[in-house]
Amino acid sequence: MQREAVIWRIIGNEMPPRDLPGSRIQALRHILENETKLIGAERAWFLNRILDDDYRRQVTDLLDEHSQPYFSVPFDRTLEPTVDNMRGPGININAARNLAISLGHALSPWCVVLDGDCFFETAKDWEAVLIAMREGQFKYLSIPSNRMGSDVLGESMLAFHYRSDLRFNQSLRFGDSEKLELLFRLGHDSTPNTNHLRVYGNLTKVVGKVVHYSTGSSEVEGRIVPRLDARTESIKQLAARLNAIQRQQSIG
Repeated sequence: MQREAVIWRIIGNEMPPRDLPGSRIQALRHILENETKLIGAERAWFLNRILDDDYRRQVTDLLDEHSQPYFSVPFDRTLEPTVDNMRGPGININAARNLAISLGHALSPWCVVLDGDCFFETAKDWEAVLIAMREGQFKYLSIPSNRMGSDVLGESMLAFHYRSDLRFNQSLRFGDSEKLELLFRLGHDSTPNTNHLRVYGNLTKVVGKVVHYSTGSSEVEGRIVPRLDARTESIKQLAARLNAIQRQQSIG
C-alpha cells in the first residue's frame, strides 16, 4: 500500500505537576494498543529532548516492543538550568515540529504533526483527513482536538503537504502560544477565549478530529487556569531536575 502520510507525535519530558507520574507512558501504551487503523499512513515518533534517562528508556522500550520507528534529539545538559532556558532551547518544541515535518516529507507527500498524547480514536476521524489530502485543494489541514471525556473541540493539530512553505516559528518559547501563532497565520480566528476553529481564507481546511489522552489530574485537565498554572510549575521543576543532574556530575 502506498504511504500517503507520516503521522508524527512529539514526545517530550514527563512534566509533574502538569502530568501525573507514569501518565505519559500510560498514554503512549494506550495509543499504541488502541488507535484506529490509519489507512495510507505510517506512525512515527519524535523523542524531543528528554532529560530523564529512565523515562526515555521506558519510551524506547515500549516503541521497540511495538516495532515503531522513532527519531531522537537529546537534551542539552550543558544549558544553564533556568526557566527561560527550559522554555526555549531546553524544550525547543517548534524546532522539533519543523524537523519532524522535514523528516516526514522525505518519506511521503503529507506530514501530520501531533502532540504526544493525541490519537485518532475512530476510523471516521482519520478517513476525513485522508479524503481531504487526496482531494488536493489545500497545502495545510487543521485537525481539531478534544480532551478525553469532553465533546468540546479545541485547538487544532496540523498536516503539511510537501508543497507547503509555512512552518512553526522557532523564536517562540514553549507556552507562548507557539502553536497558535501558526494557526493564526493560516487564517484561524484569533479571538481570545475561543477554540479558534473558524477559518478565514483558503489556506487550510478544518477536518477530522484527534483525542487528547488525559495525563493530568481531573482538576488540571478540566479547567484551563489550573492547567496553565501546573504547566508553569512543571517548567520550574524541569529546571530543578537539570540543576540536580549538573551538580551530581560536578561531584562525580
